Amino acid sequence: MATARYRSFVENIQKNIGRELNGQELHSVIWLSELDKITEDHFMKFIVEAFENGKVSK
Repeated sequence: MATARYRSFVENIQKNIGRELNGQELHSVIWLSELDKITEDHFMKFIVEAFENGKVSK
């Protein structure tokens, strides 16, 4: 069963990449969500910054 932390992580990633994650990507997110919260936050920061940078570049 997915935890609230995992669901939130998946929702934030999908929002920022503009699509749903596939099965293999979801498996990676499960792995990431099992790491400490700081590591998860860093990955989310990278994704958000890439999204924001992409909006500026277009």
